[in-house]
Formats: sequence, C-alpha cells, structure tokens
Amino acid sequence: MTTEILSSRVNLMKQLINVKEVNPDDYANANRVVIVNNFIPSIIDSIEKGQSIESWVKNEAEEIEKSEEDKLYQYNLLALIAQIYANEHNKNPNSVLKLVNKLRTTKYLKKLDMGEIIANDPRTLIVDKQLMVKDKRNIYTAKSSVVNHLLKEHFNLQQKQHFTSEKNNTLALLEDEKYQDSLDQGFKSDFQSILLDKNGNIKIDSPFKHKISHHVNVNYNPSIVNDPAYEQLNSFLNHLAPNQTKQLKAMLGLIPLQGTNIMEEINTFFILKGVSGAGKSTLARLLKGIFDDDDQVDSNIVSSTQNVNKAFTDERYVDLNDVKKGKIMLWFDDFQADSKSSIITASTGTAINGVIGDAPLTGAAKYEKQHPVKLPKLIVIATNIMPQVIQVGTATRMFVIDCPNVLKNKSIKDRNKKSVNITDFVSNTKVKEALFYVIMQEASKMLKMDTKQRKALFDRSRSAATNLSRLSDSFLTFLEKNEITAPYDFIGMQAIKLFEVYKQQSNSYNVSYRSFTNQLEMLGLVLKRKNFGSKTYQKVICANSTQLTSAKMRIMRDDFEAYPDCVEKWDSFKHAFIGQLKTWHHGFGELKEKYDRNKDVIMFKPFDFSKQG
Repeated sequence: MTTEILSSRVNLMKQLINVKEVNPDDYANANRVVIVNNFIPSIIDSIEKGQSIESWVKNEAEEIEKSEEDKLYQYNLLALIAQIYANEHNKNPNSVLKLVNKLRTTKYLKKLDMGEIIANDPRTLIVDKQLMVKDKRNIYTAKSSVVNHLLKEHFNLQQKQHFTSEKNNTLALLEDEKYQDSLDQGFKSDFQSILLDKNGNIKIDSPFKHKISHHVNVNYNPSIVNDPAYEQLNSFLNHLAPNQTKQLKAMLGLIPLQGTNIMEEINTFFILKGVSGAGKSTLARLLKGIFDDDDQVDSNIVSSTQNVNKAFTDERYVDLNDVKKGKIMLWFDDFQADSKSSIITASTGTAINGVIGDAPLTGAAKYEKQHPVKLPKLIVIATNIMPQVIQVGTATRMFVIDCPNVLKNKSIKDRNKKSVNITDFVSNTKVKEALFYVIMQEASKMLKMDTKQRKALFDRSRSAATNLSRLSDSFLTFLEKNEITAPYDFIGMQAIKLFEVYKQQSNSYNVSYRSFTNQLEMLGLVLKRKNFGSKTYQKVICANSTQLTSAKMRIMRDDFEAYPDCVEKWDSFKHAFIGQLKTWHHGFGELKEKYDRNKDVIMFKPFDFSKQG
C-alpha cells in the first residue's frame, strides 16, 4: 500500500504494472501484514520517452532522498535496476553504477558514519562483533583479503592512505550491538545450501537463500550409496580404524555440529594414533578436497601451524584459525612426540579445554588490535606416537582412535572385493562426495540421539584415554614412592617388566599394559626393540637420543649388572636387589652434563607434580 496515488503503467523494464485501488481500512482488516510506503520504488517506476538512464537515475535519487525509508536499501535496489537496464540497452553499466555511487555518496552517505555504511552494505554481516563479507562463492568470511577489498571500495583516497588506522576505527564502530547478525549452520556448494535442522533432518535448499560461512566442493547426494566409491570409502575407514570405525565416523560427523553444544557434551578432542603410513594423512587429503578451495592458501581443515602449542597460545596463529575465516576443524598432521615441540604444555592444555567448552581465545592479526576468537571445537591430532601431555586434566579429555595397519594398494576394496589403487582413490571426486554424505549422515544421527547416547559414542572405557585418566593418580604416586624424578630414570627398562612392578606395588588390576605404555609415551619416552648383551629385548624404554639410551644402559650393566629385564629383581646368589627402581637414577649427573646442551633432549627435566592436575 502507498500513500501516493498510482496508476497503471509500464515500468523501466517495459513490464506492465497493474494498479488496483483498495479501501485501506478494509485491506488492513483482511491482511495481517501491511507495509505502507510513502514513495514509489524504482523497481516499478517508469522512464519517460527519450529520457536517458542517467537522468532517470538522478530523478530516482531525488525521490529516495525525500523518502523516510531505508535509503541504503533503496540505493542498492536502484543500482541493480539501472545496471540491468543499461545491459539491455547496450549502455555502459559500470558508468551507471558509478553515477549511483556518486549520488549516494554526495547526498546520503555523508550523513552516516563509516560503521553504518559498512553495516548496511548487502554483502556484509557482523557476527560476534566481527565483520564478515560475502566472497566470490557467496560465502561469508572474515578473511582479511576479502574484508579489506570491500572496505577499500567505501574508503576515499585519504582513508586509503591511512588504511590500517581507518580499518581499525571502522571495526570499532561495528562493535555496536545494533549491528549484530547471525549465520545459518550449514554448507554451501555451487548448487545447494545443505543444512541440518535442530531435529537432525538434512535440508537442501537454494544456494542463494542462506547466510552460510562454509563452502564445499561437492553436493549432498544420497544416491552416492549406490556408487562403487561409497564401498571403497567404507573399506578405507574400516582399514584406518578397524576396531573403532564407528567412533571414527562419529568423529567426522562432528564437523557440521561445531555451532551446537554437542562438543561441550562429549568434552573430547581426538588422537589418531597409529603406525606410519596408516592412512591418517590420506583422510586429511580427502577432507581438504571437500572443504578447501583450489586457490586457497590456508586450509579449512589443517591448522595454520602444526605446532600445537603455538596454535593455541600464539595470537597470530589463533587469529588464522578463526572459525569466521573458514576453519571447521583443527587437524594436526604427522604430529610427533619425539621432538621438543611435541610437548603439549599445561597452558596449551588449558586453552584446549576452554576451546572445547566454547570459550574464546585472544587473537590478533598483523597491524590489528587484539580481539576474541572462536576456534573450531573439533581438534584432531594425527600421530605415530602418543603426545607428551604435561597436564593430566588434558589427557583425560583425549579420545584415542587406533590406526594399527599400513595402508597399501591392496588395503582398499570395492564392492566386488577388488583392490583399488590409493592414488585413484584419493583423486576420485565420487569418494569425496561419499565422505561428505557420511559426514552429514553421522551428524544427523548424533542430533537425533539423547545426551547419554552421544556420550556413550566416545565412552572412554573403549579408549586408552580412560585408562590414562584412571592411571594418572596412581602412576604419579608410584613415581614419587620410588624416587623417580625425571624421564631419565626410565631409560633402559623393559616396559613389560616395569608394568609388572607397577601392578604389584599399586594393586591395580584394571589398568591395561597398553594404557600403561601410552602413559609412558605421554611423558616423552619411546619404546623400541633393543639388542644388548647378545640378547634382544622388546619395548625397551628409550630417550629421543639413541646415544643417551645406550650410554645409560652401559652404566647400569657395568655398575649394577642390570639389564632391561632387571627392573626390580632379586639376585639369589648375591642376596641383593639388582635393578631396584631407585638404582636407575644412577649416572644422572654424568650424562646430564654430556647431553643437556642438546635442547631436544628433555630426559633430564624433572617431573613437576604440581602441574599434573
């Protein structure tokens, strides 16, 4: 309805506009939603015979300035209509757009501050007080390159010359609560918007209708279950985690659920632990193929740094891993526990615990002020050896998925049990489509579960993680009781013999040997087969340096006649203990002086029991 008298007409696009007069009161009573305008929108306005598009645009701008409606919306509508008209009549649409922008700048925008101008641009959203801009794929992102490009469109020459300060001033204006928007939870392909409703139902809609921040390179296609690629994918996942395939799939299903409270419920991050070449990196490549664009510098899957400590404590890397910049999970590939950088420090552990619980971290890009950053709650560390975790509270949140087998060309089978070449498997677009289908299906299943069922999926009794948490207190007591002060004291012992002593002293029958060895690895130790004294010993506890290991074992042999299986053993001939646990500290000072110059050798660093909680 309009307060202005209209008549039937042909609009700018030569479309017939039929006008029918109605009684305003009768219409208002019969219709619940009524919008009253005091102007004629440019979309239905006519152009006079012989009138130029430039003249028409100027007249429309005058009408816009007289109206009380949202002027930025009207100017954007005017620009759209004028550009279409120019294209249809072989005019230059860019010159028409420049005219609209000039009129908008001189007439209306001078009355607004830059925050209002940016917030009202149809390509922008402000989410959690952070500016997001629609990119070329119709995806909203906070990436600096996309944001800066839009800002420069609006800044004048003087503002561009002082871009950093002007940008920070504008971002500060946008922190006003009146600008806050929200995003839809889902993914957008070139042809679909793929969303999950709160009941766990998967919805497919137009790619243009929803405000989404994540792009996928494949479509959601339920018919993929009939394709050979679907069988190949399941064969690969079964190979990767033969005893925990269900948990592996559920972990992948958490990718679409980052905006929900499910991650807080399960309170878990994941360790993919297995032999080198098990296929952990292959899974990461498949995920990157789904969620990373070809021209993308930083992956949406892989962390911006493989150093876990930097990823959660360095403000620059925290900013790069912001969910608003496209990150949907943090994957640490080929994370190793035999170098100094592989220790997960107490401060990092605290940050990880907070991220899982939806707490923001502080991030700051170059030349930008500090600001709150939300990181993805799904954290996956792919490793050949258990990370060394300083804080036991962090260890208890780990869910360990074992990957025990090497991936070979014969490992992946199709539905006819025929082997599939790994290179062909990874490059097959249908495999990625199948993986995305599995991800969405698993997410849907979890949304339909109750809290108890979801927690049971990652029940720590099925993982080394629960035994680690069970083991922690008694293990620390065991160390203190036996005056074991540093990882050095373990070097040269055979793990199985140490485990027997531990079980005997602690009366602990519910802790497995596997979880015990995992705890040792978390302390930064390595278990290897060693030849010593013409005998081979399995799973001898070693340091990062084989020279240190051999030197320590020689000291124990020469001074105490203690070998790897003599962890705590009675010599009936000498009527004395050999290999008593306290004895294995012997030679500490001598070897510390020799090896402590090497910063990678952390075996001499004493345990700090105060940080183990």
